[in-house]
Amino acid sequence: AVSRRGWSGRTVHPEVAAACDATAGLLADLGHDVREADPGLEWEPFLDAMTALWSADTAHTIDSVAASMGRAPGLDTLEGPTLAMLEHGRRVTGQEILEAHDAVNALARRMGAFFAGHEVLLTPTLGTLPWRLGVYDPHEALAPRELFDTWSELECFLPAFNATGQPAISLPVHQSAEGLPIGMQLVGRFGDEAGLLRLAAQLESACPWSGRLPPIHA
Repeated sequence: AVSRRGWSGRTVHPEVAAACDATAGLLADLGHDVREADPGLEWEPFLDAMTALWSADTAHTIDSVAASMGRAPGLDTLEGPTLAMLEHGRRVTGQEILEAHDAVNALARRMGAFFAGHEVLLTPTLGTLPWRLGVYDPHEALAPRELFDTWSELECFLPAFNATGQPAISLPVHQSAEGLPIGMQLVGRFGDEAGLLRLAAQLESACPWSGRLPPIHA
């Protein structure tokens, strides 16, 4: 299956969409049965669930580490958004956690039904070209829900699989006109990491990227 429709509702960058089409064409040329299909995702309820789960987990982790180190969390040890997530996570209720798990379980079942009819899903890795340095401000104490929303243009294809557990791999298959990397994401059936690695190796053989280096690189 191939989908280039960002689940956040934001418009996918034209170069990213074109790269996805080119990758789908390459897979078809390699003998794969490639079809337009999309499992779908209700973005706003999903972000609400992720805000509760990520915040609560962040609070639990940071408070545990702080207790073991004998240090209080603060801006001298944490970035602003992380501190805001810690404070929010401490206020998340058990009811909110259970509701978030219900939402994730429903999404996992939707993905399970989708992958019963498709071995792999191809999407862009990001919905836009890589952002310039400085767009993300580590000192700006955004509320967790607001922070997640600022990433909706960039990360409209990724976080669903953090929640559902499908294996996924990002491959640097293409570049933009100005030389920026454009990744393609392959998502597989639950537990089928081996299938993804075989497909990734096939793509790398057909469209190698190891020799593509920018003028300045590590």
